[in-house]
Amino acid sequence: VPPSPTPAIAAPTPTLTPTLTPFCADARVPALLDALGEALIAEDGERFAALISPEHGLDLRYWRYGTVANYSPEEARWVFQSTYRVRWGAEPGSGKETVGTFREVPLPALVEVFTAHHERYCNDPGITALFAPQPWPEEYHGLNYYTVYRPGSEQYGGLDWRAWLVGVEYVRDTPYLFALIHFQWEP
Repeated sequence: VPPSPTPAIAAPTPTLTPTLTPFCADARVPALLDALGEALIAEDGERFAALISPEHGLDLRYWRYGTVANYSPEEARWVFQSTYRVRWGAEPGSGKETVGTFREVPLPALVEVFTAHHERYCNDPGITALFAPQPWPEEYHGLNYYTVYRPGSEQYGGLDWRAWLVGVEYVRDTPYLFALIHFQWEP
């Protein structure tokens, strides 16, 4: 049985590699997002790990201003089975602390977006800009991302929307995931 990965919890100060190609026109990036969705839905740690930056790992924030959990590709291999409980931060609106494993907390929200009809916006925060003065963190300034947005339903007046900002960095001219930041409607 592999060890349960314990993600590093720290304030990110990455020195990431800026894009080497015109990012929004790079067809490999939508394919990377598709592969991310497939790995999450299948809960396939090997496939998930292969998508993560080999240089910086993956910074995952369940709440924009919450804890950053950094998963190396090695840790990502076992993240679906991990029992490590992360303190993801205070839920916006209620202030209630969100605590749970990767499988319990971010995974359902990721799968919900990637299995539903969703929209993608290149280097555009979309609706997330209404809920954070700067949705894409300053420490990632100049680095590329996609907003993957699942619109809300008519049943809830559109308020049950959810989005993930997905940061992509190039390592030796290959795109990899380096950040996932979750947003949803908040009162």
